[in-house]
Amino acid sequence: MLRPVSIVISESADRFSIRANVFGLESNELKVSIEPRRIAILGRKEARAVAEAEETRPADPYPEHVLRLIDISSEVDPDGAVVELQSGILKFELPKVSKLEADAARAGKA
Repeated sequence: MLRPVSIVISESADRFSIRANVFGLESNELKVSIEPRRIAILGRKEARAVAEAEETRPADPYPEHVLRLIDISSEVDPDGAVVELQSGILKFELPKVSKLEADAARAGKA
């Protein structure tokens, strides 16, 4: 079962700031991919040790898997991105690519 990931996006002239709620997951349980116009967040809880006296796993209020794709309205520089996990919030600081840089990069790929 997938758990929804709520996000908050703010934008300034030179960057995007994104906050994603991944409460219950540790950094080693998350995989993040940053592309020029998209972010992917994948998460899966690692198996938890079950107490010897218990034969079943205790109920967990948070489903074990997360998946969230976030489309970004203008290009960002994935190499300049700063990502950190603090108190269950995954924080992204993504520098925007100027229109001239984006046009030059596209022309170079053609």
